[in-house]
Amino acid sequence: MDEDYNMHEKMDIIFLRNVLIYFDKPTQERILARLCKHLKPDGYIFLGHTENIFKMNLPLLQTAPATYKRI
Repeated sequence: MDEDYNMHEKMDIIFLRNVLIYFDKPTQERILARLCKHLKPDGYIFLGHTENIFKMNLPLLQTAPATYKRI
């Protein structure tokens, strides 16, 4: 759980399907906030269908079920 996830460039798409379900909500939000730093503006994060960002303070906008766009 490195602070920068050892990623050195911005991504257009991140697939994180069915990973967040194993963490509590505060940890989920920290993970997603870190990943947002590595996502290009207008890039997408795809989550599992049982995962959501409800009540999380993130620069993401839901565009379809389990699909979020960086704003």
